[in-house]
Amino acid sequence: MEIRRKAIRSLLEESTDLEDYISAFVIRLAEQVDHLQDAERAGALDELSERVTAMGAQAERLGFPDFARMAQKVCTACSEDQRVSVRESLAQLTELTRCIRMGHRGAA
Repeated sequence: MEIRRKAIRSLLEESTDLEDYISAFVIRLAEQVDHLQDAERAGALDELSERVTAMGAQAERLGFPDFARMAQKVCTACSEDQRVSVRESLAQLTELTRCIRMGHRGAA
């Protein structure tokens, strides 16, 4: 797994219309990723896929295309019942979450 060390900011961060939505998304990321990890540990791949699909769509709308692509990778692994790939992709998504939160002013 490639470890990212840099902060990630929304490609749409200059849009004042989206500022509050971006902030809310980033602030909730850690808790939402915790839920994804819980679903993965429980073997609930349908729940994991449903949750990560929603998060990926929201990430795409809010200017986080890397997160959206990785969320899609998790969904694909879930649909193919590739548990090792699910775990690896989820670990990468968790790392992206850390970088996004690091890049966002309001998400300490």
